Amino acid sequence: MSGAVLAAALLAGAALILAIPAPRLEGPARGRDRRGPDRGSAVSSSRSGRSGVGSSAPVVRGVGVLAGLTVWLFLGGGVGLVLGVLTAGLLPPLISRMESASARRERLELTRTAPLVADLLAAALTAGVPLEDATPVVARAVGGAAGRMLDDVHHREQLGEPAAAAWAGLGSVVGLGGIARAVGRSSRTGAPLAGVLAGTADDLRAEACAAALAEVRSTAVRAVLPLGLCLLPAFVLLGIAPIVGGLLPEL
Repeated sequence: MSGAVLAAALLAGAALILAIPAPRLEGPARGRDRRGPDRGSAVSSSRSGRSGVGSSAPVVRGVGVLAGLTVWLFLGGGVGLVLGVLTAGLLPPLISRMESASARRERLELTRTAPLVADLLAAALTAGVPLEDATPVVARAVGGAAGRMLDDVHHREQLGEPAAAAWAGLGSVVGLGGIARAVGRSSRTGAPLAGVLAGTADDLRAEACAAALAEVRSTAVRAVLPLGLCLLPAFVLLGIAPIVGGLLPEL
């Protein structure tokens, strides 16, 4: 009984560690000169959060060790020890590959905002506003992660970088990558950018609808693990352990 209680406590501790968000180091970067930003700073920040605990290797290893101890205490013996060691070794890489909640929120935000960005840029270009002047206005209008990335593109253009090269840094960003490719395609072929962006906005809206449907369908799948972590230990302690404990004196 005590081993099962200890295993449940370790499993709850591992779940609590995973639930605590990793600290964000924000300090001197906020005071950086707006006239001289780092190249691709906004883009690199959007790619750095693949896992909520992936940036803290000791935390991930600690969760793996707790999970391995839990498996060993539940199963016991040599088999439990082997499976516990395998769990402790294989679980940290799997956790590190998971997408964190903040990265998923930013990805969904960019997917939703990208069609609006394309529409606003196309409207500004149709009205005769140059792209380098329309970009900061659209950045202030949309805000969020998309606004920060558009500000970064505008700063590059202010430093003398061509528009196609400045937008190329967003080529792999969700949503905004389609706009960056449209700018590059227009600069290569000479096609009117306003028309290209209008077609890109339609494509991005279709992608946003598909992403929203996929997100809704995946909610039930993501709910399985936390429900299992909450219900299985309680089921073992309240349902199985009393029965086994009642049978032991009779054996």
